Amino acid sequence: MDNATLHEPLPLSAPSPSLFSSPIFCLPLIYYALPALLAYISLCSLFRHRRLQDLENRYPPATYARLTPATAQRIILTFAQLEAPFIFETSLQFALFRTYGIPTISGLLEQTGLLGSSEHAAKRYVDTDVLITEFVAQKWGGERWAGAVGRMNAIHAAFGGGRGDMGNKKAGGGDGAGEKGKEKGKGKGMRIKAEDMLYTLSLFAWEPVRWTQRWEWREVSDLERCAMGVYWKGIGDAMGIDYSFLPGGQPTPSENGHGDGAKVESIRGWRDGLHWMDELANWAGQYEKENMLPADCNTVIADETVALLLVSAPPSLKPFGKKAVAVLMDPHLRTAMQYPTPPAYLTVILHTLLHMRRLILRYLCLPRPEFLRVTVLADKPDNMGRYIWGKYLGQPWYVKPGFWNRWGGKGLWRKVLGLPVPGDEGEKFMPAGYRIEELGPRVGKRDWETEKVWVREVGERGCPIGFGSRKRR
Repeated sequence: MDNATLHEPLPLSAPSPSLFSSPIFCLPLIYYALPALLAYISLCSLFRHRRLQDLENRYPPATYARLTPATAQRIILTFAQLEAPFIFETSLQFALFRTYGIPTISGLLEQTGLLGSSEHAAKRYVDTDVLITEFVAQKWGGERWAGAVGRMNAIHAAFGGGRGDMGNKKAGGGDGAGEKGKEKGKGKGMRIKAEDMLYTLSLFAWEPVRWTQRWEWREVSDLERCAMGVYWKGIGDAMGIDYSFLPGGQPTPSENGHGDGAKVESIRGWRDGLHWMDELANWAGQYEKENMLPADCNTVIADETVALLLVSAPPSLKPFGKKAVAVLMDPHLRTAMQYPTPPAYLTVILHTLLHMRRLILRYLCLPRPEFLRVTVLADKPDNMGRYIWGKYLGQPWYVKPGFWNRWGGKGLWRKVLGLPVPGDEGEKFMPAGYRIEELGPRVGKRDWETEKVWVREVGERGCPIGFGSRKRR
């Protein structure tokens, strides 16, 4: 063998076949991404309505007339804490905000200083939020639920509202709801009108439905709307709200059934929660037309509330944020608040973002699992009987000063803006928590314990829709 043969390079071996050299892996990425995306969307669609379907199978339309408030509450909490927590919470906040478009309501709040000054507005707003969340989220008929409703009753009673003056149907706009609503609402002896109590109840029943229809990934079902009616009708009963303004609340004399010829007076009642909701919506719409009028007191209370909502915004963006809030108002409410019409471009931007959110949730998000249920209330009190609150906007009332609350993203941002975080300023913001009987202003004609007894008695009733109060004539 010669030297040329010895030094001749050996032939390179052919590369062994690889999985990634297969022609299928040479296709563009879109050929894999598109089927995967479609499969994921199909999976989301398959499971997105499963929770609602289970409820509708359990409670078909034939059961609507027999729904109890306890059952209705469970249906509402499934929706509020698992299906649409953000929109549900926002809609209740906006329901409270919308009441400020009625001069007799905003005038009373300004006159008493409950929300008309920045000194009191933050705590009063939080106290109202806590009370409403307590009786929405706590078990119907339970001690804590009765305590929250009872505390609200005691506050209303101090101003002649609800059970404080059952005959106060036309009481007191006083000087606060003068002709065309332009007065500031500082008249003496101003009282809560029975119509304003019913109107406020209508907003808490209907705003979650309206906001969900407009901005959420699905509409409110008939079952959920019926549950809203049953639950809030029951809350109205516990608060002593007058339903005689509704057709179903009109008295109908009848025999007492004992054969003695005596008459009893009952109300016509409603077929189910849907019937009550429809009557309430019709009445509230007409009430708004007649009573939602421009007034300076509306603007004062609205400005204080918007300032709370925007407290964590940089100062340079607060004017923009105020215009964004105005986008969410309908023209009638904006006129009553004396707010200018927002720029068209801002309306387009905000509506587009909300619609994009709706599409993303509908087609690209799986249902929220049970372990991510949204709650902000402490399950149990501490050894002093106080409860911790799980959120804050303006000031950190009742929030525990843990590491995350003080040094998390929100805490650090508030420090940059010079705003207090949980644990700042000693005991000023009550970081140890709240007792239900201490919430709200220190007013009330009636003892809190007495109110709780009344509320518990109402809580023991069955379906509140088909019957009303009866009395011998």
